[in-house]
Amino acid sequence: MDQHFKRAYESHKAVSLDAGFAGLTSDVIHQYAYGFNSGNLDHEDFNEKVRDGLNGLFKFAHVSFFFPVIQTVMKSLPLWLLAKIDPFAYALMGQKADLLHRTKEFLGGKSPGSKPHPIMEIITGPSMPEHLREAERLNNEGFSLIIGGTETTARSLAIAAFRLLSNGDIKTKLREELRTVMPTPDYRPTWSQLEQLPYLVGVVCDSVD
Repeated sequence: MDQHFKRAYESHKAVSLDAGFAGLTSDVIHQYAYGFNSGNLDHEDFNEKVRDGLNGLFKFAHVSFFFPVIQTVMKSLPLWLLAKIDPFAYALMGQKADLLHRTKEFLGGKSPGSKPHPIMEIITGPSMPEHLREAERLNNEGFSLIIGGTETTARSLAIAAFRLLSNGDIKTKLREELRTVMPTPDYRPTWSQLEQLPYLVGVVCDSVD
């Protein structure tokens, strides 16, 4: 993410922060939930089709709730046809199909070998009751984690960035406080150090609320 900002600064190009934050949070939640990096930040546009697919899913949720047959039809369409009809829905369904494949690999005992163990490796393990280890159900659980971990966190980051850029005094005060634990941009403070910064905590809480 930092490299994207540096390249944009050097080339005088605008950066879509909401797409960037969605790419960042998606990569993080994929790592936690499935043990792999989804690579959205490797794309110049942050793979924004996934973000747009999520937004479209939320906008369409109330319609599909009252007309569930629409969901059935969408799921039955082959991905190549869905790509022609709606590229954003294709990106989302393609992602879900990939996660289903990974879920089945977990159920088969295949592990990505990452530490700590990803969430899906634990809930597909033999310690879970057999009736809870059905691939489709687990995939829906995992996909819910991905959606929730992507959009909600990205939205909070976008709101925080907007408010900081719109209020110079708040940005200056926060930057001064951060310098007490980050004397240089390359310095990496610990979580416990950051949690001791009252103004930072206030900014975070305000963005989440």
